[in-house]
Amino acid sequence: MAGKIYIRATDAERAVLQRVMTTYHPALLQANIKVAMTMARKFDGNEQPVHCVKFAGANAAAITRTIPLRRRVYDEHDAEIEVDGLTWDELSEAQREALLDHELNHIRASVGDDNAVRLDDMGRPKVNLVPDDFTLTGFYAIGRRHGRTALEWRSVSHVHAELLRIIEEAERQPMAVNG
Repeated sequence: MAGKIYIRATDAERAVLQRVMTTYHPALLQANIKVAMTMARKFDGNEQPVHCVKFAGANAAAITRTIPLRRRVYDEHDAEIEVDGLTWDELSEAQREALLDHELNHIRASVGDDNAVRLDDMGRPKVNLVPDDFTLTGFYAIGRRHGRTALEWRSVSHVHAELLRIIEEAERQPMAVNG
């Protein structure tokens, strides 16, 4: 199996990122936070694409990370979104936007007590990463053995109920923007 390769996002892929930033994350633009987008790809021994982006050992559609100061000396970006190329290929345009919205939601400008954006030694905005509101982990085998008494079921049920409530509420109200 060949190793993972990294490809700079195309202009079309970057346009999706820019559109999502402008629509949902104007605070990132106002803070002058620059986000790189990298497509990760890997192929098996038969040259078939396979998923290659991992988070905590599990397949992930994308991951977001800050760029360390030592790299910022040579690079204009403050954060990076690494997208699993195979997952990207399988998504509709709306799903791609939702994925990038999710990843951008991890990124926040670091601000001081005066609410001004903090700057690093290069004069670039300092960036904080925000964890997900929820994560789901578990084993299918536990679900099979314990059914609705399994903690996996409890977690999934709770997240499902809360997301359903949020979605129904959002459908009654205008779209929220991270500002």
